[in-house]
Amino acid sequence: MASAFSKTSCVTCGKGVGQFKCEGCSQIFCTKHVAEHRQTLNQQLDEVIIENNTFQQTIMEDHNYYQPLVIYINQWEQKSIDKIRLSAKEMREKVSQIADIPQSKFFYFVFFITVLRLTKLKCLFYIQRQ
Repeated sequence: MASAFSKTSCVTCGKGVGQFKCEGCSQIFCTKHVAEHRQTLNQQLDEVIIENNTFQQTIMEDHNYYQPLVIYINQWEQKSIDKIRLSAKEMREKVSQIADIPQSKFFYFVFFITVLRLTKLKCLFYIQRQ
């Protein structure tokens, strides 16, 4: 902070006795005002520390703000998995029903089910994109 002796006068009072140059701001102070300048710098440092703490607190609060979004995404994921499982179960039931149908009708039903599934998937895709 205050280091080198100088021959210019104090920036605060204009006296030329016991002068110190502040390396941070390059201003010259007498022994009385160098202490006041140091106190001012300490106060400014305290304010910066308080602002930093407030900023960190804000960041932590913002992090908690996004938690409901993560919960919503997890719920959406679970609902999607449930829908897929239900569709798979329905398909298994249809396949077991088709297993009893003669071979010629089997290919017809496979085509029919494929068309139904594609239609249903397109509807789901369209609804999810909205």
